[in-house]
Amino acid sequence: MRDELFDELVESLREGGRIVRGEEEAARETELDEPSVGAIRDEFGLSQAKFAAMLGISVRTLQNWEQGRRRPRGPARVLLLVAARHPHVILDTIRHQDDRVSTTVKVDCAHDAEVQDAFAGSARAPTLARVEWSDD
Repeated sequence: MRDELFDELVESLREGGRIVRGEEEAARETELDEPSVGAIRDEFGLSQAKFAAMLGISVRTLQNWEQGRRRPRGPARVLLLVAARHPHVILDTIRHQDDRVSTTVKVDCAHDAEVQDAFAGSARAPTLARVEWSDD
């Protein structure tokens, strides 16, 4: 790493410390919506066990999030935001998971034409998720 880049990195860290200690104002702040884990799970129509399996987390972690004892952070938080805004992305991704995962997830998305379109004409059957369309 060149000296000037290293010096810039060190100065950024020092600036971050000053901001955390309240000695300096941040240049900008970014707020992300707090995902409502229970509402997202309800949108998928899944039990806690199936939703946790779909996300690759433990049921206990999901329960802690839903009951407010803990909050999803980092990549888990981003994944939940993606699940809330673009459920078809999650479904398409789990559909292409490795065959080593044997959990079956039933997703009721009959009302969502975009999700149905994501699976239409697929030559490859889902492996992690078996999506069953229902008119209920």
